[in-house]
Amino acid sequence: MTLRFRNHRVIAVLIVVAVSPSSALAIDTKREDQSAFKTGKREMISSSAFIKLVNKKLDGKYENLTSVVTSCKSGEFAARSGLVRGGLKGTWSIATSSSTKKICNDRFLLGKDVKQKGQDGTDVSGLDVGGDFMHGYTAQYIRKLDAGKNTVSAKTLHDTAENKNHDDSSPRYRSSGRAADDMTVYGGDKANRAIIISEPTSHPKFATGTKLTDQLYKELKDAGYKDDEDADRDDGDEIAFLRGNADAPAQPVDRSSSRANLERALDEVRAVIDKDGHENKVNVFMFVDAHGGYQERTVAYRDGRIDQPGGGVYVADTSSGLPDSTLSIDIFADDAGLLADLKEELPRLTHGGFWLDDPQVTRADNAYIAFSTIEESFVTGDTAVRVAINGLEIGSVELDGSQGGDYQVFIPDTVLDSVLPSIETLQVASVSFQLPTSNDYFRLSVLEDYLDDSFPHLDYGIGIGSILSGANPIPESSSAALLCIGFAGGWRRRRPHVLPTT
Repeated sequence: MTLRFRNHRVIAVLIVVAVSPSSALAIDTKREDQSAFKTGKREMISSSAFIKLVNKKLDGKYENLTSVVTSCKSGEFAARSGLVRGGLKGTWSIATSSSTKKICNDRFLLGKDVKQKGQDGTDVSGLDVGGDFMHGYTAQYIRKLDAGKNTVSAKTLHDTAENKNHDDSSPRYRSSGRAADDMTVYGGDKANRAIIISEPTSHPKFATGTKLTDQLYKELKDAGYKDDEDADRDDGDEIAFLRGNADAPAQPVDRSSSRANLERALDEVRAVIDKDGHENKVNVFMFVDAHGGYQERTVAYRDGRIDQPGGGVYVADTSSGLPDSTLSIDIFADDAGLLADLKEELPRLTHGGFWLDDPQVTRADNAYIAFSTIEESFVTGDTAVRVAINGLEIGSVELDGSQGGDYQVFIPDTVLDSVLPSIETLQVASVSFQLPTSNDYFRLSVLEDYLDDSFPHLDYGIGIGSILSGANPIPESSSAALLCIGFAGGWRRRRPHVLPTT
């Protein structure tokens, strides 16, 4: 059974038409752009999920929220935050180190600084991290914070990072207005709280993600934040430092980087806001340093239920009697950037080598399918749903079994290698589900469900995404070894690139 795709527009992103050989079943679909970052527990948090989580936990009752996301292709975090429907609440600003189309290449120099040419044309020194030097958006952001402490505004921090960055990664910035632009990192009227979210480094020798977030932690303390650096948070701590996947992280990290611990950190911030006299008087600073990438999302509605709450497609056997039920959904996969990302460092099993090996990009994890539901029904205790793409199984996922949830399944390389030719030709991917019994079903959530404040989950629709990092090895010289790396220390050996000396 296949689907008919219709042309619709949604929240200022490009909508395209994809047609597959069809039966009588008609499903209305919308295509959306998303950015996402990965936690230390391999959980993908999309731009819409991040916004929903912050709004759900804090409800805009802070004095100000400053957020920074330094993942590859992170621009959609900024674009979505400014939406009238589904954007951030209250007074806020958000900066991203790149657009949805760009990766980011930070540069790490061992032992000696070599000035880089900023986007403003000036020669720029790197951020000193224990005698080594970092260049790039993140490094220049922290370097400006080091210079200005609690006197430099959120907008100035972003502008400096963009202008002094050696790499044209097209950073993005949005805010609710002048008050958010002018807020400093420790400028709260009654209180200040910071949350640092950092993935594990990818390579032990060049632990650059660790070095950057360690330096950020130090600069926040120098700007006024109080934190006793042990792993047991107490009422006096003002920084929640989440990094890696270890349950007992090393100091000064408080907990692992996971969705659950991010929710816990936001709950702790809300407890401060809820103190007598603190509402609208607490400044919140959030910094995300993690691998990430672009995700193409499909929002699938039952025929005639477009733009309606509860209008999502039923995933069920056709014998269920549910309207427009199906076990297979064709999802959009037509973005040229996404297709390139899916190919990056993907082994060609038949011909050898990679589908694509861009010297400025490295793959940080497998591609994945993510989907969200609003209703689930299983007649037995078995809630394991098997997932396939273009007929090849990629794995299974345990569903919640009641009001739904947010789920993801990584795509094995062998499967992606087999199905990529078809995906590239048709510009759609067919995602199918096998339920435990023919009487089981679930319903996909849609945008209108997500926009309801009572919606219990963080996301909606179904999509395919990739996880990237920037990477450019530079030949080692007698004075310094220089690497172009991505967020959280992505690294791999590649063909050499020569650093200009003039």
